[in-house]
Amino acid sequence: MCAPMAIALAFLGSWLIHLAGLFTDTHELLRRYPQAVEHPDLTSALQDGTLTLGQIKLAIAACLLLTGPVAVCFLVVGGVPTLVIGVVGVAASFGYSAGPHPYTRLGIAEPIFFAMFGIVAVAGTYYAQIAWLAAAASQPVPSLAALPTAAFLVGLPVGVLVTNILLIDDLEDRRFDASKGWRTLAVRFGPAGSRLFYCFFSLLAYLAPLVL
Repeated sequence: MCAPMAIALAFLGSWLIHLAGLFTDTHELLRRYPQAVEHPDLTSALQDGTLTLGQIKLAIAACLLLTGPVAVCFLVVGGVPTLVIGVVGVAASFGYSAGPHPYTRLGIAEPIFFAMFGIVAVAGTYYAQIAWLAAAASQPVPSLAALPTAAFLVGLPVGVLVTNILLIDDLEDRRFDASKGWRTLAVRFGPAGSRLFYCFFSLLAYLAPLVL
């Protein structure tokens, strides 16, 4: 059985959190590196006043505000565990480029993307459904620890494919990322290393279902 409403709400909440993270990345790029030409259209818009940092902050706040009803809904339905999943998502989304120690500087962006878009996203959506169905049937909501191992493993192919998307983007931006002190795979291993990682991740994505 599945719970379409739970899936839709989980998607909406995660999409808004991800969007807030993208706006945060843009804000930090323009705030910390105003002379960077990584995104010349954004730099030009900031210089001519078409875009302001305040407007980007409002966009971030709006995204987070819109996640409020979704968070309350899942808190009522699934309890604290569903809220914890959302908080972890927010931390991962904002920690990419914001704060005193963005994890892009620590060289762990790819593992976090893999975990969040693969394991957490899939297992979290599964948990949202069983919590929704349990609440609808007036039954106790199971704990996260009760999730089957397959709920975590089935997200592995998704995680590596999303990581490949990040790898491609970082390969194009590797010179800008290096100037910002970001230790992405593309910065550390260059184009040749990035291609090897891409091939490995792609192979893993298509072989994993055969093993799982």
